[in-house]
Amino acid sequence: RSLHLSYVPKHWNRRWIGISSIVLLFFMISRRPFNFFSTEQHVVGAKMPPWKTGYLDIHHLRVGSSVSTFLVFPDGTTLLIDAGDKNYTNIHRIDPKVAALVQPT
Repeated sequence: RSLHLSYVPKHWNRRWIGISSIVLLFFMISRRPFNFFSTEQHVVGAKMPPWKTGYLDIHHLRVGSSVSTFLVFPDGTTLLIDAGDKNYTNIHRIDPKVAALVQPT
């Protein structure tokens, strides 16, 4: 039985795809102007830098048992997404049609 140099084991293909995907992802992230993996915490009450045209600002708000997300889009449009109470047992406060969609099975 002869050994062909063009033969590559199947598990090597998966390994090279995985390695090349990680390298590609690293280069894509490293070219961004901000750090995706930042663990920077902002002090409550501290002044944040103002929004600039062309930037997307995403603010996650947690107040007591409620959570929401405030978005400022690049064109200046704002959107507040109120996720409501974190405790799904308080779902009786929501419209029954919406509650039926999110009830745990």
